[in-house]
Amino acid sequence: MYKNFFKRQWIGHDMIDYIKSLPRLFRVTYEVAVGGRSVSFPLRDEDGNIVAGDDDFHAQNVVSLTVHYQQEGDCERIGVFGKLDKDDLNLFKKAFAKLENECPKSNSKVRAKSLHAMQQQLRDEIERVTRTESFYKGKNLLINLSGANQLYRDRMIPLLLRLGENCVPVTVSIDIANATEEQIGATLDELSMYEMERDAEVYENVDEF
Repeated sequence: MYKNFFKRQWIGHDMIDYIKSLPRLFRVTYEVAVGGRSVSFPLRDEDGNIVAGDDDFHAQNVVSLTVHYQQEGDCERIGVFGKLDKDDLNLFKKAFAKLENECPKSNSKVRAKSLHAMQQQLRDEIERVTRTESFYKGKNLLINLSGANQLYRDRMIPLLLRLGENCVPVTVSIDIANATEEQIGATLDELSMYEMERDAEVYENVDEF
């Protein structure tokens, strides 16, 4: 009953109330300096529940407070220098607004655990339908198209072309920074061939009119 009597609470009620009000799928952690490194502890889960207890609010050596989008999404962090309260609330709101603006919006009430299971099922279904396999074992798919055979490309590329803005985001990474002279030359040859074929197709379509 008296164990936290002499400990200072590092976070005020205004900050806690705001954290409670964050949309679902955002989780919050606090980081404590331990032995020269930062150790993270949960404050709020993705379902909107405060999971921290009284001991957590009185933790010592807290160095930062972080809001995360889902399990592996982006995050925003603010430093803890004393007690987080009304004066720090605007700073935290700005950090969260920046993160929220970069994250997809959802009105779904599905629980985080169920959503994560759905994400894994989607990954499995993409691999099943395209008969391909990502070399990355997380939920995201990383596909090495340049190292794949033509059959693999013929199955995957038409699907990627169908995934519009309402679908899961698709990012194409063309790695130029570490390219060799041979790779640059081969790519320039392919660009020339692509440009010739594209222009020929345009002229052909014009002639048809």
